[in-house]
Amino acid sequence: MIYSDGDISFSDGATFINNYAKTSGGAITMGGKCDLLALTKDVLFSGNMVGGVVIGQSDDGFPVVENGIANAIDMNGSLFSSLYTPNLTLAAEEGIVFSGELYQGEDTHLAASRYNNFCADTTLYGGVLLLEHDVVFGRNPEEIMDKRYNSSLTVEKGVLEITGGSTANASSFTLSGPGAVLRPGESAFINTHNADLSHGFTFDMRYQLQAGPAFGPGLMLSALETFTAGGYIGVADTEANAPWFYADRSWKQDRVFHVLTDVQHIHEEDFDGAVSQATGTARVDDPYAYTGTWSHRWTDADGDGYAEQLQLVWKADGTPHQPR
Repeated sequence: MIYSDGDISFSDGATFINNYAKTSGGAITMGGKCDLLALTKDVLFSGNMVGGVVIGQSDDGFPVVENGIANAIDMNGSLFSSLYTPNLTLAAEEGIVFSGELYQGEDTHLAASRYNNFCADTTLYGGVLLLEHDVVFGRNPEEIMDKRYNSSLTVEKGVLEITGGSTANASSFTLSGPGAVLRPGESAFINTHNADLSHGFTFDMRYQLQAGPAFGPGLMLSALETFTAGGYIGVADTEANAPWFYADRSWKQDRVFHVLTDVQHIHEEDFDGAVSQATGTARVDDPYAYTGTWSHRWTDADGDGYAEQLQLVWKADGTPHQPR
């Protein structure tokens, strides 16, 4: 376990396994800035616990804890927050994962173990930030009464992937432009006061492609005060999605993809359009693939008279040339 009142930076990977503290900070207790960089190696927190009762010791010399709560980092010594810091920097070549997979169930200590009670200005500069298996990332902004403890979640570059009933909480949420990729899976949620999507972003539809036309409403974005749209929505049809992307027969017909739902019905302005990353325009032309045009629209999906659902729309108009 590490204790520090200053700043800590892990420049390329770190491992904290099976540490224990009585009240908070199972792996790290500190009062400054924390940089977690996974450029060529993983940053791993696993089995770090607070509370509960130590009932013995494992063969490897680690404490065996009964009814403990998973807790890796405490940065202000408060029992109400497992992380408070001016800045939390996240960057990785591959992925940074917050998962509730090991803590499924309704018992109090299991639910608490899925709750990463962050209160920080968090910025993703690269790689993938994955929230999965009912995990909660950040303190719900409705619970923050003291504005000194407001938080933010900003994607400068990289992928924010939320799936499996997981939630990201922050006082403000920002996607900073085409380098910021949103990849929502099934049951993905963000709660915030202010959502800024005015610089555009890129939408990765891999979950929707896997699930087919019956897939659900993408990201549920609840912005209590402001939700500003703008810029272009990029279609992630390059890199991992690229090989023969539009050659699949599914692109022969018109398609609609649910990007997000404006839960509070407050979005302002609009996006400038949709752009294929493969072509740099809304138009996709390839003699060996299906062709068509991308656009976006807001739709009243629940029939209440307000167009709250953002959709990407594929209008198909051509078929591949057959080889001779």
